[in-house]
Amino acid sequence: MKNHYIQTSLACIFWVIWSTALGALEPATQPTLASRAVAAELVDQGDFYLHPDGRKIRFYRKKDVYAIRYADVHRDQIESRIQAKFGAKALLVSAPKTVSGHYLIQLDRAAMARIGLPANRTGIRSLDPSLRDIEPVFANAHGQGDVVMSNGFIVRFTSGLDAEAALNTVVQRYSLMLDKRLRIPGTTYSMHSRVQLSVAERFGLARALTADPLVAWAQPTFYTQVSRHAYEPDDTLFPTQWHLRNTGQGGARCDTDCDANNAWGINGGMLVAEASGLGSVIAIIDDGVQLDHEDLSIWQNEVEASGTPGVDDDGNGYIDDVNGYDFVDDGAGVSNICGDDGIAGVDADPSPQIDTACVDLNGDDVVQDNHGTAVAGIAAAIGDNAMGVAGAAFSAKILPIRLVSDFDADPNGDFCQRAAEAIAYAGRYADVINNSWGLVQGTCPTLDVVINDVVSGALMDDMVNVSKRPSLGSPVIFSAGNNGSGWIKVTVPVSSGKHAYEWRFQRAAFPEFYNDFAEQDSVWLDDVTFPNGATESFNSGIGDFTASCALNSCDGDCTGETLSSCPTWQLESDPDYARSGQSLRIDGESSYCSYSYLHTQRDGPAGDISFWVWVSTDLQVGSDKFEFLIDGEEVLSFGDLAQLIDNDVSYPANLSTTIAVGASDAGDLSGQTAASLVAEERVYYSQFGATLDVLAPSSNQHLGIVTTDRYGVAGEGYNTDQNIGGSAVADVAYTASFGGTSASAPLVSGVVAAMIGFDNTGGLTATQIRHILRATADKIGRRGPAAYPLDGGNQSLFYGYGRVNMFAALRSVRGLSDADAFVCSPSSFSYQPTQDPVLNFLQPIASEGFCPAAGPLVPDDGLCFPVKTTTGTVGMVCL
Repeated sequence: MKNHYIQTSLACIFWVIWSTALGALEPATQPTLASRAVAAELVDQGDFYLHPDGRKIRFYRKKDVYAIRYADVHRDQIESRIQAKFGAKALLVSAPKTVSGHYLIQLDRAAMARIGLPANRTGIRSLDPSLRDIEPVFANAHGQGDVVMSNGFIVRFTSGLDAEAALNTVVQRYSLMLDKRLRIPGTTYSMHSRVQLSVAERFGLARALTADPLVAWAQPTFYTQVSRHAYEPDDTLFPTQWHLRNTGQGGARCDTDCDANNAWGINGGMLVAEASGLGSVIAIIDDGVQLDHEDLSIWQNEVEASGTPGVDDDGNGYIDDVNGYDFVDDGAGVSNICGDDGIAGVDADPSPQIDTACVDLNGDDVVQDNHGTAVAGIAAAIGDNAMGVAGAAFSAKILPIRLVSDFDADPNGDFCQRAAEAIAYAGRYADVINNSWGLVQGTCPTLDVVINDVVSGALMDDMVNVSKRPSLGSPVIFSAGNNGSGWIKVTVPVSSGKHAYEWRFQRAAFPEFYNDFAEQDSVWLDDVTFPNGATESFNSGIGDFTASCALNSCDGDCTGETLSSCPTWQLESDPDYARSGQSLRIDGESSYCSYSYLHTQRDGPAGDISFWVWVSTDLQVGSDKFEFLIDGEEVLSFGDLAQLIDNDVSYPANLSTTIAVGASDAGDLSGQTAASLVAEERVYYSQFGATLDVLAPSSNQHLGIVTTDRYGVAGEGYNTDQNIGGSAVADVAYTASFGGTSASAPLVSGVVAAMIGFDNTGGLTATQIRHILRATADKIGRRGPAAYPLDGGNQSLFYGYGRVNMFAALRSVRGLSDADAFVCSPSSFSYQPTQDPVLNFLQPIASEGFCPAAGPLVPDDGLCFPVKTTTGTVGMVCL
């Protein structure tokens, strides 16, 4: 079998340790809770199990990477112990990172050999006999994630059998121990092996269970990280919600919104309640939602609210689920990163974690559990109440379901079971189910089955699982993900005089991936504007730019290499990528021993140089580096930024049963005046592909989303220093800095809730809702209809079926003919680089010792990175 490689932006940290053999890292560069995958060779050892539909789900083992756990070592002492046992001997390639209570270590095989130990479980056990668990680490079939296999399984039994007899037979036949019956449709149990099995034996047992006539299907369970699709840049505040009604505020292009105001005003505003989701319930499956927020209307389970505390009054399998449920702390004293939330036993309350400052990354407290409150406000913040903000479905109710929390970190490896139960629970009570999070594909096919049951309205096996919309189905909406690539504008100030400008591309040292990831290992460049105002769009050729190659002098293994195979920047006119008819492109086929560069010299006044760039290098697979230099000094590097590229729509958004929502912007920043904001585009970070349904407005390079924010205790919420609104509460109860596809999904969920509330037939199915969203979406983008070649000219890989239009969707539901009479012209606006939250005079914070072939240096969070401006200040930018 061909070996595979995977490389992330932590590679330079690994390279520094490798080359210096100094042991422990400095605290400033030590990642303790990194979310991106460990770089390692991927080896195919035939590990797979079967999806319920019969497909093989494959996994690759990460060579020399192991997940370890201690039984009696306190959490605060684990990293120092790992460094003492392993790091001091320079045996670690990287600082340890965590995945669901495990610490991942990557061994230096040569260093282990020098002390006479194998780089495997035996060698690890020899160095630290007190370890409780030592497990191999996997990536899925796409090379994604750090996945640790548990000793557990999810088993659904064949329908029509004597369930108790079948359960007893299977448990005895395969030496299993029952954990619990899952609260999802069908006779489905979680269980674990009575004996300790190797990972190969666990995969084999899953296949054997699926082949057993008593079993419908089975899957192993995994420890893995769940990604919330959040994007919270520290950008300028804007007082109005441009995503609902865009009149050009903040420099946006007029009407780059979902036309919510027109939707609410259908029939002269006489139907505003129905048009804003009256009677609909939106489930927010996320982290905690603040139940007493002044601007949120929370669903209530009337039977439990009037019942006896500690009793399952309505017999639905959940005790005290008065306002939803907490699937994070669903158990007696479930531990998490911060410890328990102070409530003994089962905690049904889906409110955010009480202690918000208990995670410490390199000395900085990190506030978590704020995401759900912001998401809920976009979907259904109360409208017409003379305060705060309005959600798209401002007359609907919010059903909070706490599932995805950094405080949990999946300590018991049961996220798959809890996620399936959360979806089924939402299908019982909600008309629409919003999910602004994603999961490593292949780790939870049980979700596929449960989502299908919810969308088809088939949760009718027992009293626990009864659909809110029998036979109609509740639409399940997922955000597409924030790891995509696209055009962004870079602006850098320069002094007067003659300067040399250079754009470089350095290919990673992984030739086996050159063909597999050629499209994702590319950089596009266009519309370079110099301080004197001259612009080069490359439509007439390369102009006075020089395109050539040079050897990578910092790599000692390249002695004797030549430049014969080094590609140079080329003119390309692919309409899906080229920005202005023709752009420059460099692909990913160069050797890691060389780099390709584009060079020009210009003399002019002081001012800004700006350019548009599309960086599409998959840093999980190969640590490519794109950098911009002025007079030989690096000004910007996409090897140093945490830009993890994974363009395809994430899981579970990519399922055929879900509605996948990406992000659109407020108008293309093609120039520095409002008149030039001429195109509404997909936001560069929004993942795309054939499974994308629609886009919805979200944060971009000059606008964020205004929504509800968690408040009440100092340090809670995203808004700690903003001023939005006219009251003391309003200053902290709302934020203008939310975004990402996390914000796009609940906007569409609000639209869908309004569609259901507006339906006067009572027969609108989940399938019809998806069709209407697609059919009524606006065809956005600089290429117009030409960008939609799929599905008979209606679908685009980049835009799905277009940007959601709430007004058109509601008209379609009732067959109305109201016209959009809104006309606006852009407000006066001058784009200032200081307003750009993404690339504000970026410079690498620490580039000393960087060798492009070894990999880049990034901070510890895969979605956020610190930036240093020309004024010397440092801020945090999240993607």
